[in-house]
Amino acid sequence: MKVLISLICLLSVSVSAILVTVDPDEFVSGTDICNAWSGIRLSSGGTVSGLNGKVYTVVSSHATTGSLVFAHNRIRGISSDLFFNTDTNGYYFRVDFSTPTNRVLIDFISDGGADYPSLWYYTTAGVLEKPSFSSLDPGQSRTIEISRPTADISYIRVGGDGSTNQSAVFLDNLRYEIPEPATGLILLSGLLLLKNKKK
Repeated sequence: MKVLISLICLLSVSVSAILVTVDPDEFVSGTDICNAWSGIRLSSGGTVSGLNGKVYTVVSSHATTGSLVFAHNRIRGISSDLFFNTDTNGYYFRVDFSTPTNRVLIDFISDGGADYPSLWYYTTAGVLEKPSFSSLDPGQSRTIEISRPTADISYIRVGGDGSTNQSAVFLDNLRYEIPEPATGLILLSGLLLLKNKKK
């Protein structure tokens, strides 16, 4: 009985969440990946003229994993691999989560100069948060992470900080956390086993 209880507790702690990776390298260059993964939708947003709202893969020497980064269709054609997060004339990367998350990570890469990462997130309560991050040196890459005590991030907007030094950045290797549904099932199964054991 004590062994069973210990096993249930161990399993419930060890499988509390899953970190999902969304990486352009899973596809060939030029692929529309807006709906390529279940549970999320990728899009490009902003007011820059001609932006079609899609996200593609493109070969880049700036990739932090493999050889591909996220891209949109404006500024330099379909190979537009720079993102600029601002409300005016922007071309930002957006990720909508079908189930809200509490943790998001993404790689930012500077295209030159002192570029500032921008990762805005919106909560299920409709609150917009705009945390500040230190600058990237030319060619430097950095993983930026947002963590929340509860899973209430409904979508994010990502790019270079348009309000600081007109930064534009490359983006790669998105990760986000989802709750592990097995946790509840394990606990329920354990309780049922204990109940039947007593009979």
